[in-house]
Amino acid sequence: MKRCKNSRRHKRPFFTVLAFAREVGRGSREPGYRRAVRTKRLTTLCGDCLREARIELEGKDLVPCTTKE
Repeated sequence: MKRCKNSRRHKRPFFTVLAFAREVGRGSREPGYRRAVRTKRLTTLCGDCLREARIELEGKDLVPCTTKE
């Protein structure tokens, strides 16, 4: 059952906030190179809390390790 991160008593609808990062650019288009992709689940909030929310995320949490195959 989904719940608001701020309180169990908050009413629905609930929203899950995700951050998505994908490697792009010239170097990532080489043949055999696999682009780095990262999805991070940040929080689940009710509609009222989401309207008032301020979400900050540092880049080090989103930059995935690149792999060359």
